[in-house]
Amino acid sequence: MLSLTISAQKIDTDSLLVKTSYELNTNKNYEKAIQMAHLGIKKAPDYLDFHLILGRSYMLTKQVDSARFYLSHVIDKNPKYKDAFLYLTKLEIDEKNSPNANATADKALQFYPDEKDFYMLKLQAIDLENDQEKTISFLTILTKKYPTDSNLQQQLIELKYKSVSDRLGVNYNITTFDRYGIGPWHL
Repeated sequence: MLSLTISAQKIDTDSLLVKTSYELNTNKNYEKAIQMAHLGIKKAPDYLDFHLILGRSYMLTKQVDSARFYLSHVIDKNPKYKDAFLYLTKLEIDEKNSPNANATADKALQFYPDEKDFYMLKLQAIDLENDQEKTISFLTILTKKYPTDSNLQQQLIELKYKSVSDRLGVNYNITTFDRYGIGPWHL
């Protein structure tokens, strides 16, 4: 009597994560990355890297609500995922959602107070508010924190110059010449 034993290949979640990441980052096949990440979540629901990949994939496919959901889930479960903060803050900035971008950047800065990227993202979020005084104030703080960053220095100078250059002035000059037949010029 012949007996056949069929065993299904067990999916290794780590190798699935590597393949999913490859599809996302190298092949740029976002739909396949989404499918594979959902499979990964089904196999290992607490494996937050799959949620992070889903958030990033949805972000790249302009599915904002889904991206926001998965990235927020990662942050809520484990705020040590720096990339989740970066992606979510960038998403909110892209969506011109200043309150959410500021809140996410502030939360990230609680966990990563020395991470310059989060300060730069917060600056972008503040800039969305179109409040020049607030932007100048934050830039002043940043130039003190990062005194060797010439880009920050230049941004601050340009903003300050712009805030005082929108002025109107009146000036009158009279210029005279000592030559015959040429009278004064009135400027």
